[in-house]
Amino acid sequence: MRIVVILLALALMIAPKSAVADTWTRMVAIQLRLSQGDYYAGQADGKFGPETQRAFSGFAADHGIKPIVEDIYGKLIEAALPARRDLTEGEMAAAVEAVKEQLLDPYTADVVVEFGYPGNRDVVVACGRVNAKNRYGGYVGFQWFTVTIMQLTNTVLALPPTLNDDLAFDLCQLGTYPGATVR
Repeated sequence: MRIVVILLALALMIAPKSAVADTWTRMVAIQLRLSQGDYYAGQADGKFGPETQRAFSGFAADHGIKPIVEDIYGKLIEAALPARRDLTEGEMAAAVEAVKEQLLDPYTADVVVEFGYPGNRDVVVACGRVNAKNRYGGYVGFQWFTVTIMQLTNTVLALPPTLNDDLAFDLCQLGTYPGATVR
């Protein structure tokens, strides 16, 4: 009995950290995307509160699915896929430069821009992966990023990227980004 309690306590101390982080980033991305469709009016805080529950219920009812994270996430990905597009050479170069500006050793990093999707007006969001060195000189493995790119007359301006792997992955899958106002 005592061993079971200790093992359960250890499991609860270890397991939820990554699960909670995964759930939080996924929820933030879902809230951002649902706010673009007028389902969610709250702040994207990653919490499943009353406003998020109303948004899930409304979206699920409109799309004939269950109001659960997996079904909502899947339907939002399905809706985002047609909007994906290839980036121009200038957009790709701006995305790579913006990512490399954030790295400790930009010259050895491998930056792969996967695809883009339209934002509001002259904004494009680039999604990709970067494998860069950490402070000890070792490569960390490919991590997802998003870069918001604005087209200004003859200039391509890239805002600092989102380098949080889990959040960037979810933002890319759902075709959204912080500050998006597309409806």
